Amino acid sequence: MFKAIILAAGEGTRMKSKKSKVLHEIAGKPLIYHILNSVKKAGFDEIITVLGRNYNDAKEIVEYFGSKVIKQPHEPGSPYGTGYAAKICMDEISEEDDLLIMYGDTPLIDDKTIENYFNYHKNCANDITVLSAILDDPKDYGRIVREDGEFKEIVEKKNMDPNLFYSNEINSGIYLFKGKAFLDTIVEINDDNPKKEYMLTDTIAIGRGLSYKVDAYISDNHDVVLGVNDREDLYLCECALIARENKKRMISGVMIHNPESTYIDPDAIIEEDVELSGFVKIIGKSIIRSGSMIENSTICNMTIGENCHIINSTCEDSVVEDGVKFGPYSRIRPGSHIASGAKIGNFVEIKNSNFGEGSKAGHLAYIGDADVGRDVNIGCGVVFVNYDGKKKHRTTVGDHAFVGSNVNLVAPVVIEDNAFLAAGSTITKDVSKDALSIERGEQKNIDGWVIRRGLHKEL
Repeated sequence: MFKAIILAAGEGTRMKSKKSKVLHEIAGKPLIYHILNSVKKAGFDEIITVLGRNYNDAKEIVEYFGSKVIKQPHEPGSPYGTGYAAKICMDEISEEDDLLIMYGDTPLIDDKTIENYFNYHKNCANDITVLSAILDDPKDYGRIVREDGEFKEIVEKKNMDPNLFYSNEINSGIYLFKGKAFLDTIVEINDDNPKKEYMLTDTIAIGRGLSYKVDAYISDNHDVVLGVNDREDLYLCECALIARENKKRMISGVMIHNPESTYIDPDAIIEEDVELSGFVKIIGKSIIRSGSMIENSTICNMTIGENCHIINSTCEDSVVEDGVKFGPYSRIRPGSHIASGAKIGNFVEIKNSNFGEGSKAGHLAYIGDADVGRDVNIGCGVVFVNYDGKKKHRTTVGDHAFVGSNVNLVAPVVIEDNAFLAAGSTITKDVSKDALSIERGEQKNIDGWVIRRGLHKEL
């Protein structure tokens, strides 16, 4: 069987956070989510995740991907280190298995890299294969040492001889084992080191000592080996993940004018000839159809039809049909359905409402808990008064109705087809088809009042 062990019990003290390191988010999802997602896509028969003090917080995410969970004990005096975390999984591994071991803080590894890595491991008949990469700046990573191109050893940064030259090929800390090689080497590791930790890296030298064939596979994508130790690493990994996703989208036919300020969730579906401009966030399982343009907006779990134009707006958990225009500064809240050809102008908010084909709300309106028909005009300053302090109520506006500026529609109320509501009215009763409804106090003009009150000013 093809099995994976993900080591995710680390404390992550350099994150300076009460939150477990593997639960810190990049691109909207925890680190451990990205890793489990890639491993799952790579087609493993079984996944085992080692958790520690983060067990209660991370268990749900891990089990979502069908991974078995093993809790690493943290009682005083318990062994510590990556080798120990792997060692407590021995009972889950047989000699016939192939085994990938990786860390819960390496979110950039993807399923294609894992598949290529595993194919190399199998085709070369290796017993142990290290995943490596060549970096411009190797930093503190351990180095791969080769002789005549053949793997020789891993040298940790602290053990490097200043008089020798080392290549920039680094050890990622990710390993593939044949099951027997893993079982034979993991039992031999010890904590005879300054940190008194059981180190998984020691299995490499032990494996060579036992005459196992050890090799290193150089990944073409050096980003995949980058791990997260602190907040700066978190930021750099997020930048790399976002850049990778944006590149994939542009190759598929999406025009991203400002990729450095655009975030696209991997779960989103975006068709060709969509344009994204400015600061754009597309979150969750959003769908954006061909020909639409999104500028400086946040789109969350939305379905947006063809040839829509959304400017400086926030839209979430709703459906928008073809040819709709939003913004600037409009907001579409959950549960809304905007029909084709509608226009939602600046500072208009729609919540839990159906807004009909060709209808318009030009500016400064709140439309909540409403069913608005076709070709309806919603004037400036209109408020759908949907809340009585205890319950929400719905308003119905029929086709071709005209709602004048500064009208309050006090729900529950029904405005029938072709009704006309005069500006400044507060509507509390149903309005019949083709009727004019006007509700205003009588206007009274008192001549000379300003002079008598001493408020008159000479021009």
